[in-house]
Amino acid sequence: MLARRPRDAIGAAYLLTAAWLFIPPLLEVYAPSLFSSWPALAEAIRAGSAWIAPASPLAFVTSAQSIFSGGVDELARLVFWMVGSQVLYGTIFTALAAWQLRPAFRRHEGRDGRQIQSARLARRWFPIRPCGDDPVFWKEAYFSSAVGGLGRKIARAILIILLGLAVLGTLVASWGAFGELREHGYAWESDRFYEQRMMLNLALRAGGALLTGIWLLWLSSQTAAGITSEREQDTWNSLLATPLDRSEILRGKMLGPLRATAHFGVTLGALWLIGCAVGAVHPLGLLNAIVMVLIMVWFATALGTFVSLKSNITWKARMWTQGILIAPHVCCTLPIPSVLTLVGFSLWSYAEIHAVWSGTVFEQPSFIIFTGVYYIGGMALYAGAAYFLTRRAFRRFGAVATVPRPSRPP
Repeated sequence: MLARRPRDAIGAAYLLTAAWLFIPPLLEVYAPSLFSSWPALAEAIRAGSAWIAPASPLAFVTSAQSIFSGGVDELARLVFWMVGSQVLYGTIFTALAAWQLRPAFRRHEGRDGRQIQSARLARRWFPIRPCGDDPVFWKEAYFSSAVGGLGRKIARAILIILLGLAVLGTLVASWGAFGELREHGYAWESDRFYEQRMMLNLALRAGGALLTGIWLLWLSSQTAAGITSEREQDTWNSLLATPLDRSEILRGKMLGPLRATAHFGVTLGALWLIGCAVGAVHPLGLLNAIVMVLIMVWFATALGTFVSLKSNITWKARMWTQGILIAPHVCCTLPIPSVLTLVGFSLWSYAEIHAVWSGTVFEQPSFIIFTGVYYIGGMALYAGAAYFLTRRAFRRFGAVATVPRPSRPP
């Protein structure tokens, strides 16, 4: 109802579903530690999450211990809560959709292509950058993300504010870890002097993995719609007929969405730098996490571009792209390492580096198997897949670019 184009509606639905599935359980677990300085706020967040979390199927995973201890009665209670919550929330959203049916139709179709007042205000307050010499990159990085009225501008501003508040909240919640650093320094002494920083490290791992997952879903959604949207708008042949060559078009389609979603990467880097400054993250762990996220971003971008080249409809391209990213988290976590697992384990702490340097960790065969097969193998798997998909995308482009292009002027 709120989106004019199907690809915008599908992307928003995927992102809202991911937020519904993952954010409430994580808030319930990590809100007390992240907002320890504001217990009233932490309790309010947990209370709000308690009304949303039971509707999610993942509530069964987070409530596994209570199910085992409570037996059939506890399982039946959780099932009834989940079904009842889904019916209640579904009824509310259906009523809102019915209420907004006619206003949405008038808003989308009743103005004969004229700009609404909010769109004119948005263009005045948030002007679009000039095109420059890279038109495809400019379109994907600045124009596509800037279209829409004032409502979309405000929504993007709210998202940036929330990301900034996450960084500020992490900085405030790190006060105890800073005190621990001031007393004992960066060198690891014992677990007793590393409690606050280890708690912060675990919170950064969970929050960073969640933020990376949302970023990759958003990024893959944008890249998957890059070429299919051109086909749906009958502008693909016109784009191929321009003097732009293959590398310029594909580079713009791949790097433009990355620039448009860069605020996620900036937030992630700020969170990790706070952890590194306070001693909760080792510099080697920071470097390792950066390399891991770069590989995952490359994989999501290459996957979305390749699927977009093979598809003719945006919603199918987005479904395949995001489905491939989500599948390892749902059905095959053990044989295929999931993105969130690899990103979460990549943020090494001083305690883990000390265990590696001292050699105590190598006494556990499970660690060697996990590190050599699961972690390093997963990193190599995604990096190899990203390289293969990028290479196939450039080769595939030659098969679809059948329209002759005029030669470049000297």
